[in-house]
Amino acid sequence: TRLAVIVGEWDAVEGILVSLGYKIRARYDESGMTLTDANGTVDLIKGHASSVWLYQFLNDPNWMGEYAAILINCDWYDDIREGDGITRIWSTAQAETARGNLRAYVAAGGGLYLSDWSNAILMRTFPNRVKFRSACHFYDARCGVKNLSLSTQVSSPALATWLGRSTATVVMDLEQWVVLEPNGQPADVTVMLRAPKAQYWITGGDDG
Repeated sequence: TRLAVIVGEWDAVEGILVSLGYKIRARYDESGMTLTDANGTVDLIKGHASSVWLYQFLNDPNWMGEYAAILINCDWYDDIREGDGITRIWSTAQAETARGNLRAYVAAGGGLYLSDWSNAILMRTFPNRVKFRSACHFYDARCGVKNLSLSTQVSSPALATWLGRSTATVVMDLEQWVVLEPNGQPADVTVMLRAPKAQYWITGGDDG
């Protein structure tokens, strides 16, 4: 099984994969591919401060189809700096192609993991699939407070079985993480962890 990871700035799921025994096969950036380990099964595709993830990878359904899952780390996926200015990527033809390719990839059974600020990709590709704190704009959902250690209930029986326990501690070490709506999610959305109360910033302070 091969996996593709779009490398971000604020988290690194590839590190977790390596800790589980996966090996990095190759890295892709503006210069092309650099082979790391021919026996590896994880490919890293540059996402941070780059257009490779969108203009090349997500615009190539054959390349995407090489992977059982695509994992997208947290980063700023709203704009791409190019040359002498900023391209508003979601108004480009490449972005429209990428959205169509992602929908087709998932419909064909491909796995898609999106972390934190990559909710910009989720909201623009699968509108209303998951409800975030504000339905107005994805920026408004980026309001989680930092330095939290939350005791959560594992609400997914499958995850509880895998963990071997019914509670888990989630540590939020950075601020402005994306907040989901606690209620009213679509019926087929599985919420795997629930905290006893919401923790996010609003005008004037913290929402208790």
